[in-house]
Amino acid sequence: MQVSFEKLDGLKRQIKAVMPTDQVEALRSAEAQKLSKQVRLQGFRPGKAPVKLVRKMYIDDINGRILNTAFDDAFKQASAENEFRIAGQAMIDDVKMEDNQPLEMTASFDVYPDVEPKDIAGVEVEQVNSSVSDENLEEMIARLQKQHAEYSATDEPAQTDDRITIDFEGKIDGEVFEGGTGEDMTIEVGGGQMLPDFDNGLLGLSPGEEKVIDVTFPDEYQAENLQGKTAQFTLKCKGLERPTLPEINDEFAEKFGVDSADKFKTDLLDNMNRELSDRVRSENKQAVLDKWLESNEFDVPEALVQQEVEVLAKDMGIGEPPKGTDMQKHHETLSTIFADRAKKRVGLGLLMGAYITKSEMTVEDERLEKRLEELSASYQDPEEVKQHYTNDSQANASLRALVLEEQVVDTLLGQAKVKTVDKPFTEIMQQQQNPLG
Repeated sequence: MQVSFEKLDGLKRQIKAVMPTDQVEALRSAEAQKLSKQVRLQGFRPGKAPVKLVRKMYIDDINGRILNTAFDDAFKQASAENEFRIAGQAMIDDVKMEDNQPLEMTASFDVYPDVEPKDIAGVEVEQVNSSVSDENLEEMIARLQKQHAEYSATDEPAQTDDRITIDFEGKIDGEVFEGGTGEDMTIEVGGGQMLPDFDNGLLGLSPGEEKVIDVTFPDEYQAENLQGKTAQFTLKCKGLERPTLPEINDEFAEKFGVDSADKFKTDLLDNMNRELSDRVRSENKQAVLDKWLESNEFDVPEALVQQEVEVLAKDMGIGEPPKGTDMQKHHETLSTIFADRAKKRVGLGLLMGAYITKSEMTVEDERLEKRLEELSASYQDPEEVKQHYTNDSQANASLRALVLEEQVVDTLLGQAKVKTVDKPFTEIMQQQQNPLG
């Protein structure tokens, strides 16, 4: 079989293969012979079907098998003659396959780039420092109190934290607009569920009272037809409930599985410190990796990016679209949303792999044990968690990969020019975590 290998733009490669007619026909005869012993045709004993009849009836299946053989052989020959590692799946772009004619096939694919990792010596990297203050602890306790509040009806004017039940109708230039009405809607006053003007308009509203307020929609509002416009909302209060917060005592502590208020506060502070430590670790790790990727420029295989797009979409709960959906548009939409992040994750994965291979870095056992202790500490049965990571090969491999990444990050951090920045607890906890981008 004649095989040609061609480099296209970037990491794209193409193979063209031609299988001679006599080889194609020989394979057709061989495949038909195999099938004749397997298929059952009416009027013939099992394994005794005529080869010519089988060939005629199952020609599409036979041709498919030959194409797979040609595809595999072409790649074996091309890889033996040219050094490359295929990234993702190859795509057959064109096939010519007719009786008594050569088989002609063209396939394209991406290859892995040659990555030579550079360090970040002298590069400024920002590292975050944060701590849990007494005020943060009190705010968390107040939030938990609020979650366990008991509500009772009141006739007094609405105030912040009350639950109010209302009917409302919104108009712009005297016309009711889509989405501008609601009945028996229960809202926490000051809870941020509604636009600020609407939320503020609920204050002071008493059961049975009705009033009209102005609400201005932001310029970036999700409904374009409402952006920047001011609507008049008629509000009618149908009921009001006021919360009574529980005392922080031993009885309250029992709701969280501990037997005293002091133990409740101690455990809560430990949990807050642990979660903050995880968030700071993740943010600082990402800062190093971002600077590292910026310092290393190389092409990323598009096939791997598209695979990662699918993974990110699945992680976000985006499954297969309904039947009848234009799949090309669906994939284009997913790429628009996730492509940049997917490219970053693939790039970091390739860079990390190349660095670990080049440096021959291995997992430090002491560090592995320490990380396992940290991971298991937040669970009710730490020993069970440790056994899971020890006995489950997949979980163990994931943990070892995590520790290895952290070793690489620490090595890079030792080369960089570190700038430490203090950030408050609330800012750290509000930031979304995106490991590896």
